[in-house]
Amino acid sequence: MKSHKIREGSTSGRRGYKAAIACAVIILLAGPPQVSKAAATPGGANWTAYISAQDEPVPWANTVRGIGRNAFTLDVVTTEKDKSEALDHLKTSVSVNNAAGSMIVPIGGIPNAARPEEFTAYKAWLARDAGASWSKFVKLQVKAIASAQPGKVIYLQVGNEVNSVKFIASLGDRGLLNALGLANDTSAIPAYVEQVLAPTVAGVRAALADDPALKGRIFVLSGTIANAFKPESREWLKQLLGYRIEGKFAPSLKGMHAGDVVDYVGIHYLISRDDQAWREDLGSLAGAIAHYRIKGLFLTEELGRKFPEDGLGEAVAYKVLVRYLSWVYANNYSPDYTRMNFWGWKMGPQGSTANDAMNNVFHHLGSSKLTPLKLNAQQGEIYGFKSVGSNSSLVVSVFAQATRIDEQLAISGGLTGSNASCSIVARDSDRGLNCTIKNGTLVINTPGAIPMNSVIVAFVK
Repeated sequence: MKSHKIREGSTSGRRGYKAAIACAVIILLAGPPQVSKAAATPGGANWTAYISAQDEPVPWANTVRGIGRNAFTLDVVTTEKDKSEALDHLKTSVSVNNAAGSMIVPIGGIPNAARPEEFTAYKAWLARDAGASWSKFVKLQVKAIASAQPGKVIYLQVGNEVNSVKFIASLGDRGLLNALGLANDTSAIPAYVEQVLAPTVAGVRAALADDPALKGRIFVLSGTIANAFKPESREWLKQLLGYRIEGKFAPSLKGMHAGDVVDYVGIHYLISRDDQAWREDLGSLAGAIAHYRIKGLFLTEELGRKFPEDGLGEAVAYKVLVRYLSWVYANNYSPDYTRMNFWGWKMGPQGSTANDAMNNVFHHLGSSKLTPLKLNAQQGEIYGFKSVGSNSSLVVSVFAQATRIDEQLAISGGLTGSNASCSIVARDSDRGLNCTIKNGTLVINTPGAIPMNSVIVAFVK
């Protein structure tokens, strides 16, 4: 597998936060006693450098995703004047939404299943001159986006949930594909690669050739994969990467594998799930992309809509965050290799959103570097992180499945501090728990029955 080690001395993340010590400990209680697999190793990047927020910059994420996606629609771009206005709208949209570090920006005009008229318009663009006009328009988009954010690292996304039933059905209905419109229909792979991905990549490459200064800050993110927790979705992605381009609409890419023309792969909803197979599945995908010229793996959507609407946005955000960071640190990945984006972070009842969880973490840890801790507890899946960021510790226990603990829960293994305050965060609720810390062990008086997808949060000083 390719090496993507964290660079020593990285200054990713917001600067100026006072140096101090804090700990973050996360525990998922859903199985037999375990010890964290991530032993303590130095971290070279701030934890916020790995995190992204959907549509809007926030202090706890160095990346923002989705900016510019509503700047224009291809069906109204029919003249040179329309094209110029569309590019102006795109540039304005991108320029006014400034993330701390980098941005994930969708290429405008890529067919969207939510707007089927765009498939018709896109087909017309391809038919003009075998994709040449489209590639030129992409080239102009790249230059507009880059000029809107000078010096910023930009990841250009080529389609959203391209294996989904809506995307594939719309391809078929609009004449780009003769298919039944089934999710993960592998017959859709040639249509997506030849008619969407390849001519778009050709346009990006043309922009980079025109302006070599863009190299190193403009990257291609493949069309994202819906429901990556499903085996068939992951298999669809693997077949996509192995597809060899024929080049009808992008002759310069003829003979190359799809996995060799994109810089990053994006997947959705692999670690928000309730079971514990996420780590193995994530590792399998990391291994699969290592066979190509791909620079890394982005989790472009986690959390989603359902959990926040059920009042679980805050609790599930803690679970997603710690699972992801444990994978990052266990493999010593840098932010150049991976990011994780929270979709739906503002959704849900007031006081129970993912934003509340992330602001809480940011308040106590700041934008600091983390190192994983090796922790022990009576039962469960244990995660811990030590942070340079404040003089307090953050301890979180996540219950992925409904659990009952009638005795106290003790967590040991390198925690510091003498005072602790704890609470349980469940569906639309937050109530205090008695807890103490002594000699490096945190002891929490559990409430007995603990609902599925609940979290216990403790602050230790």
